[in-house]
Amino acid sequence: MKTFLKMTIVTVSLLTLSACGAKAQSQLAQADEPVAEINLGDLPPDPSQEFVNLVSVSIKPELLGEFLSVLLPYAELSRQEEGVLRYDIHQSPHDPTIIELYEVYKDTDARIFHNNTEHRNAFFASVGERGFFKESPKSKVVYLIDPIAPKY
Repeated sequence: MKTFLKMTIVTVSLLTLSACGAKAQSQLAQADEPVAEINLGDLPPDPSQEFVNLVSVSIKPELLGEFLSVLLPYAELSRQEEGVLRYDIHQSPHDPTIIELYEVYKDTDARIFHNNTEHRNAFFASVGERGFFKESPKSKVVYLIDPIAPKY
């Protein structure tokens, strides 16, 4: 019997989006470049392997409704990208201001493509301008290690 178990946890990093001021975010959104670059060190070492990006954000309570009204359409557009296999949004039952994103990408190229889409740049420009976050979002990249998990 062969074991098809591969476990690699690549990195845990802090996103610096909320550290940028609204003016800087707005200027970046108007540029031809992506609003927030991916640190390629945070991508899986095997560029052809499917991977999951887990993101946790803490939203200011008074801005939660507004944040969700921006996030939900953004997630829907992200799900339509060819290389995005899942883009799920979760909310803590104990603290509704904690939002978790579960993003599954076909490969590194799919994540790079996602980071350069118009809807992503518009989303991050909006988020930067409003200052939704109580603290910097946390992100980590992991591989699926359960060989019998159902495919999406």
